[in-house]
Amino acid sequence: MSDNESMSSDDSDTELFNEEFLQNISDDNDSSSDDDCFEDAAESNSTLKLEVGQTFFSWKTAFSYIKQWTYHQGFFIRKGRSEKVDTKRRKQTIVCHCEGVYINKSKKNKSKLSKSQRTNCKWHVNLSQPVQNNPDNVISITTLFNKHFRHNLDPSACYFETKKAFTKPMLDDIEWMSLYGCLKLLEIKRMLRAKYNQKVYNKDLYKVIYKHRKTKAQESNDMSRLLVHLEKCKENDPRWIIFKDWDHEINTLTKIFWMTPEQIET
Repeated sequence: MSDNESMSSDDSDTELFNEEFLQNISDDNDSSSDDDCFEDAAESNSTLKLEVGQTFFSWKTAFSYIKQWTYHQGFFIRKGRSEKVDTKRRKQTIVCHCEGVYINKSKKNKSKLSKSQRTNCKWHVNLSQPVQNNPDNVISITTLFNKHFRHNLDPSACYFETKKAFTKPMLDDIEWMSLYGCLKLLEIKRMLRAKYNQKVYNKDLYKVIYKHRKTKAQESNDMSRLLVHLEKCKENDPRWIIFKDWDHEINTLTKIFWMTPEQIET
């Protein structure tokens, strides 16, 4: 799909995309080859290992290491059940992204084929940070079930997904350009490619913009309800004090301050 085609549905700056729209975005078919993306995928780091008894000095280190190991194996992971003691994490299960079984909760399309990747895969790792007999407070692998069910392992696909992922600066730029810069989707895509020299895929960009716009819409609804409530309070009791400040260029409420009659009297 060309850039012009990918942007044809963008008729307004406040457009929100539903889930069906996101799922049916066409794949990119740019003429440039992605073969270079896979050159390093075969060069899996042979020094990486994962075994029962292996220890880590922080949860962040443990998650990062296991994620890297699974990428080399050719699958993605997510966090499963966890246990906390006095608000501190003490146990954590990490599962394959295909763990579990998809349940269609839709009341309309019961017969619609699922795009879920869940195949009830049983691969998992259990991590534990015991309170007792653990002077260094280390985190240990207590269980490793290293078998997969009903899905393929593909290191090249994992490598590709990580290579095309948006970095934190890119995500910040997308948020600013879509919400505050009032830029169209085609403009955002071109600016990202020019600034970061990285190929930007249509579906990935749509999903990030959708997330930001959905969050902003929810925040806008909350703020609207608050303003209506405050105006009603002032209508019922003129002693209420309400100050509002707007940025008229982007039509956004930037500041709000209020005091109740009780607060004023004290």
